[in-house]
Amino acid sequence: MNESMKKIIFIVNPISGTQGKELVLNLLDEKIDKERYTWDVVYTKRAGHAIEIAAQAAAEKADVVVAIGGDGTINEIGRSLVHTETALGIIPCGSGNGLARHLHIPMEPKKALEIINKYTNPDVREARLKSGLGSASYRAMMNEYYPRLRRLSIAIDYEIREVRNSEAATLIYTNPKMLNLQEMHGVAKNFRPGTKEYREVYEIAATNYPTDIVANINAASANIVYGDFDRAQQYIERVKDDPRAWNNLGVLAWLSGDSEIAKEWFTKALTIEPEKAQENLNKIKQHTHLCVKDKRVAITGQFPILQLFF
Repeated sequence: MNESMKKIIFIVNPISGTQGKELVLNLLDEKIDKERYTWDVVYTKRAGHAIEIAAQAAAEKADVVVAIGGDGTINEIGRSLVHTETALGIIPCGSGNGLARHLHIPMEPKKALEIINKYTNPDVREARLKSGLGSASYRAMMNEYYPRLRRLSIAIDYEIREVRNSEAATLIYTNPKMLNLQEMHGVAKNFRPGTKEYREVYEIAATNYPTDIVANINAASANIVYGDFDRAQQYIERVKDDPRAWNNLGVLAWLSGDSEIAKEWFTKALTIEPEKAQENLNKIKQHTHLCVKDKRVAITGQFPILQLFF
């Protein structure tokens, strides 16, 4: 078979309507262009069978499925063809043929076959529909029916490229939306805790991922180390209900001079980070009052242990 030839599946409901289906089938050899089309005829055997046949035809990439029956048969077939590349054809052979009449499809099988066979060009088909339906009916069809069937299929192949740390160090300032949190945190490791650059990177991460819990905890931690407790409080407040923030809430409270509140947070944090929280509880017993010079925190010696996530 020539690969350029179109494949048509005719689905026949043998019990619908009053018109003889055999007459239509006898016309296939006469009216269908054998140079352009191949076709098969399939009979329905039960209610709902047309749905299965049409779905299989679409899956096998048939170009057209033609309903030979009434509105019920057309409905079943149409349901299976929505969102596929397979077109629906209609040869009205039912008792009412309401949809075919509305679309001005000829009631005579010969003329219906001629439309299927003749008008392959979409512009020609559109012009014929417009002239046959009249402008008002054509607009109604385009506005009410066509949008339900129309679709645009786009397939995109892409590969996520790994960003090198040196490249991320530039992007963090020029185009941070190109980076994920892990890549941003990798940039932060290039700087010493307590420096302006260290804090800046974590704040950029929290700005670009404002609802991310880890981003806000890390931004709060970076500000605590930098000594900006007010700024740290702003970030930690966003996520204070998350257990991962409890240890840092204790650190912030302690460094801000409220050791009792700090103990409460460290005690709560025992269920999440038991080693860090317990060590901080031990430290707070030994050093009830911390004197933080210039509010800069060196995380060594008696200073509390912060929680950072990488």
